[in-house]
Order: sequence, then C-alpha cells, then structure tokens
Amino acid sequence: MQATVFMFYEKPTKASKHYGKYTEAYIDAWVNEKNKKIAKTIAEAYLMDYGWQVLKVESVQVITDAQLEQYDKPSQSSFYRSMADGIYANISAIDPALSPNTSYLTSLKQSHIKSTKKH
Repeated sequence: MQATVFMFYEKPTKASKHYGKYTEAYIDAWVNEKNKKIAKTIAEAYLMDYGWQVLKVESVQVITDAQLEQYDKPSQSSFYRSMADGIYANISAIDPALSPNTSYLTSLKQSHIKSTKKH
C-alpha cells in the first residue's frame, strides 16, 4: 500500500465555513493514488469542495506502509484513513485572533470519495 501526501498552503474561499475566521492554512492531504498527477487533481478538487483554494504546493511525497513506522501516530492514522476512504486531510490554520503561534487543527470529514482505485 502507498499514499501520495501533499502539503498545501491554502486560503479559505467564501464557500468555506472557515472563511473570515482563518486567513491561511497548511493542509496535508493523503490520497490513495500512486500517480502524483492524478492524486494532486483529486486532492485539489476535494479541498475545493470544502472551500479551500490551493496557493502553493509545499511538498509532495509517496509513503508506503513499510515506511510508516518512522512516522508519528497521527500520520499513521491519516495513512490508514486514506487507504480506507480514498483521501484524508488535516487542516492546521492560524487563528489571528488568538496569536500568530496558535493553530487550529481539524480534519476534513469525507463521505463522497470512498476509493480512488478501480475495482
């Protein structure tokens, strides 16, 4: 098993429930797809469905289940959720009302993408 993992720098659009509260965020998106180009298209469409617009791709990597032991528990969980659901994403957004060093972390729940693999 392997997932393509993107770290996106994004901003919420007016369609996002986060619009007006957060101005920017880093979002890691885990996609159950080997082809990076296809995985990027899936991730960007998925995040746009939640009202987040990609400003920059910070990083992209392919992670296999054999490499998972070197990652922390939240990353391992994200990997396995992407295997089960097709895609999984976490938002780390700065809340300017609190302080520049305070972040808001949440996970995007998904229900419409169950798998990127053809059965």
